[in-house]
Amino acid sequence: MVANSTTRREMPAAEQHPLLDVERYKQDWSAATDPQKGFYLERTPLFSSAAAAQDAANSSRMLWSWAPIWLPWEYTSWLEEARSFHDTAYIGDWSGIVKIRFRGADALKFLSFIGTNNLQKFGINQAKHHVQVNEAGKIASQGLLYRVGEEDFLYTGNSAYWAFHQLKQGKWNVDAEIESAEHFVFSVQGPMSRVILEEVFASDLGSLRFNDSFLVELGDVEVRIVRTGITGELGYELHGSTRFGNLVWSKVVAAGAAHGIKQLGVRSQIVSHVEAGIATNDRDFISAAVNTPGAPLIPPTARSRILGSYELDDSSLLFRTPSEVNFFRQVSLDSHDFIGRDALAAEQRAGGPARRLMGLIWNKKDLLDVYATLFEEGPIVSPMDLPRFLGLSVDKVLSSGNVIGCSTSRVYSPYLRSMISLGHLPREHAEAGGIVTIVWGNRGEAQREVRAEVVELPFKPDVRRITSP
Repeated sequence: MVANSTTRREMPAAEQHPLLDVERYKQDWSAATDPQKGFYLERTPLFSSAAAAQDAANSSRMLWSWAPIWLPWEYTSWLEEARSFHDTAYIGDWSGIVKIRFRGADALKFLSFIGTNNLQKFGINQAKHHVQVNEAGKIASQGLLYRVGEEDFLYTGNSAYWAFHQLKQGKWNVDAEIESAEHFVFSVQGPMSRVILEEVFASDLGSLRFNDSFLVELGDVEVRIVRTGITGELGYELHGSTRFGNLVWSKVVAAGAAHGIKQLGVRSQIVSHVEAGIATNDRDFISAAVNTPGAPLIPPTARSRILGSYELDDSSLLFRTPSEVNFFRQVSLDSHDFIGRDALAAEQRAGGPARRLMGLIWNKKDLLDVYATLFEEGPIVSPMDLPRFLGLSVDKVLSSGNVIGCSTSRVYSPYLRSMISLGHLPREHAEAGGIVTIVWGNRGEAQREVRAEVVELPFKPDVRRITSP
């Protein structure tokens, strides 16, 4: 069947969501995913499928809206939650991410055409970081692509609607189904994650290789376990029907209690991404699909202004090619033709990307000077949210007084005991050991200069592929 429409399954039963108006739940998701009405509609967000279990542990009593759902801001302390994936393990809720199912004889061919990855050896039950660019070679979408059957694929990512949009532009024997509302995604990360999940599912995970998955059962509930590592540590994802989200979340928390598991609030949710040196949509770069019908669910400018000292009067200043954010391994120029291939080939012929993503470690003395303005006479420099600001904040990076690039995702790492960020630097300044200056403070407000050391990414050893604590 040529994919010109999106089908929707029945929503979870009301008794599984005692806090929701289920009829409104159905209507909102229908409106938000109807291509004729646009891909995003302002509306009252929904609760996570694990809302009951999460609410019982949410000592902050605060919730944060991530696209279609509300999630706890902080369960206990952001300091311990942001260290948990180093010390023990956490369970975090990524269910707000967009999920699109592609089925049909042309599904693999279509996903290969829109993606930079080589999918020739993409096996069933495997996952890949899938990157999609526009004709100019700028990232339009990126996320995880799962092959769950011969002609059955799941693509997840906050910019996933670009893929849906591209499907509508051609004649493909593919059905597309937006299943965000009925599919939970829980992340369990940290050195004790394997031990905890083996207890929950009574399964040996030792043979599960990185980026592989398999189905397990929890009683009569089917759950897919995927071996991932967004933290740079040992980790897994759990996928399943939202009808059973609360059950699965509760079982993991109960089994993990003896191993020190923490429930991860949104406040600390993407500390790990920065430590691992992973660039994130609308935190480190803007999707080049932002002005198309395939734009991300919530463009970065939809909810609040972009903060920071960097002059950003054009969103395209934060468009990036895959190589500019270190997605080198996701680009295969020789294996297949794809949208934007010519632009990426030209970049390679020119000697590679004009800039690189590097790590920046902020000078501790200069940081103290920023906070000191709170207690001194004179203008107060905006204090730094801890562990980070969850929106888009972009700061100028200087060398010898000249603007050479920008800094994104400034975050305090309680594991590294340092303030760190990701630096978008020209090649001639992208050398470890160099010193640059970051201008801290929003445009038009009081500012201070903070020195920073340039380092290679990630900030910590990448041990995602280990199999045991």
